[in-house]
Amino acid sequence: FQAELKTRKIALTLNERGIVITLSTDAYFRKASAELDIDMARSVLEKVAALINQPAFADKSIRIEGHTDNTPTDPDGPWVTNWNLSTSRALNVLDYLVDFGADPRKLSVVGYGEYQPISNNDTEEERSKNRRVDIIILREK
Repeated sequence: FQAELKTRKIALTLNERGIVITLSTDAYFRKASAELDIDMARSVLEKVAALINQPAFADKSIRIEGHTDNTPTDPDGPWVTNWNLSTSRALNVLDYLVDFGADPRKLSVVGYGEYQPISNNDTEEERSKNRRVDIIILREK
């Protein structure tokens, strides 16, 4: 993931939950959309699928978490709430991971909407940090 880390399209962290691969939704999704820009995301999702298929992670569950900033969605648009948008983004990532060979029995999805920010939402730069999809290789199955 060296190229993606250098361009800050992804981040890798280790915390109490496990290994967290954070995808910047600004880099991989169209604005205010759950549509994945597969041309941009293909190589990173192929790498993630290969990683989670490694024997070292055979007994690990993978949780895909969608997050948004606190900007309200358009109530007349396809995403009534940020929960809907975050969950749809996470589901789309799951679908591609399965397409690229990840074992679907190991995967789950959760949408947190705007309710688990990692930054405040006072500026566009801070809001962009909150718009993310986390792929977590969980410590416990």
